[in-house]
Amino acid sequence: MDNYAHSDIWLELTTDDLDDAVRHLAAHGVGTNDELEELPPGSRAHWVCAPTGVPHILHPHTS
Repeated sequence: MDNYAHSDIWLELTTDDLDDAVRHLAAHGVGTNDELEELPPGSRAHWVCAPTGVPHILHPHTS
């Protein structure tokens, strides 16, 4: 697949406020890269990449 994340490692990050986290990252030059790999339908998560290209998945914290 052309849009598959090919990294050998990726990190999972959680946040109490996903929308605020996305805004904060964007304000610091880190946009979402949701085209990396399709997430499950209804998923409230985003792919973001570190400057080195390592993908991270950002999703809301669940109790």
